[in-house]
Formats: sequence, C-alpha cells, structure tokens
Amino acid sequence: MQQRTAGHELRREVRVGTGAALVAMYNGNDIAVTLRDCSLHGIGVVSPVSMEAGDYCVISLVVAVPVGVAYAVRHCRQLSASEWLIGGQLIGCMTDFSIDAQRIFDVLRSRNAMLQP
Repeated sequence: MQQRTAGHELRREVRVGTGAALVAMYNGNDIAVTLRDCSLHGIGVVSPVSMEAGDYCVISLVVAVPVGVAYAVRHCRQLSASEWLIGGQLIGCMTDFSIDAQRIFDVLRSRNAMLQP
C-alpha cells in the first residue's frame, strides 16, 4: 500500500504532462483548454471556464480521423480569476468504440495528433 508524503498525492496511475492545446465541448460550447497532464484513464486540463463535478465534457482528438472522447468531470479547482483546473475520468471514445484507453493515452501524449483550437 502506498503512503502519502507531504506534497505528494496518491495516484492510481502515472500522469504525463504535455501542455498541448485541445478543444473541449462543455454545455454545448467549444472551449480552448490546455492539457496539463494525462494518464491511461484520466485527464487534467486548464480551462477558462469552470465545470461542475459530475458533468461530462468531450475532448476532440485525431486518432487517424477526428473523434470525440468523453470524460466525466471529477473535480474543478480555481487557479486564478480566469483559469480552472479540471480533472476528468475517461468514459470512452464516442465516435469509434474500437479505440481503447491505451490508444487515447498515446494520442494525448503526441502533440502532433491534436486538434488545435
């Protein structure tokens, strides 16, 4: 069992930081967000708008073709007057059910496979 130490969070999966620009659809609006980090089943983005925990957002990615990947918003923390850190849990690819979590994770780590806002 892992123990918490000062300044460290207990995570189930390793997170990889990227800083890539993405487009998230939330409440019917396209929002330019920055990918802070990602893991096999999660995502952290910095957004100019807050999102409610329990809601869903869809991230646009290119996995051979453009696809929408759904995430459940798990938390939202205000970073500044105009930025929120959003944590999301992977639900899955909405447009191609053959695309699994590993393939989505690989694409998120590859900046050249992103749809830019």
